[in-house]
Amino acid sequence: MARNIGLAAALLFLGAAPVTAQAAVELTARSCRPIAQVDWTAPPPEQFGIALGCLAEEDYGGAIRFHAVAAAMMFFDAMRVSDQAARGVQAEVAKAFGDQAGEAAMSAQSGFLRTMNQAAFSAEICKLFDAKGPPQHAVAYMKGRGEPGADLVEPGFDSAGAWAEVSALMMRCLPGG
Repeated sequence: MARNIGLAAALLFLGAAPVTAQAAVELTARSCRPIAQVDWTAPPPEQFGIALGCLAEEDYGGAIRFHAVAAAMMFFDAMRVSDQAARGVQAEVAKAFGDQAGEAAMSAQSGFLRTMNQAAFSAEICKLFDAKGPPQHAVAYMKGRGEPGADLVEPGFDSAGAWAEVSALMMRCLPGG
């Protein structure tokens, strides 16, 4: 699982174009909740905010679950956004999460990852991804980061196909759960 998120973060960062000068991304910590209550219309920065809230409440399992959702959504956005420069916001969001989570929280989260049943976790997230389908959030968090006036979403984008690809890459999910 940690390797999957690390791989996805590296792919997001390496595929990102330079960021147009903008205000720094700030994440707002939100109350932790069960992953079954995930809002599929909330964009990745909000999902990372829930992960921060879970960390603050020392619910490391919740933090990992919402981190996985946020990372998958950002990877999905990298596939559906036509403006390469807009993708740079993903590196900003990932950095903001790391900066706000702090080293101590990340160490505790890493300890939880080492002791959890990774196969069960992956199956839980795959079931969620399959039940929810492609994310329904807008890419408004990327506006202003790319070329002025550029359409953000790729015309004719295959959401279902891209989501299946993201799920398989990040969580090793197979179609149908």
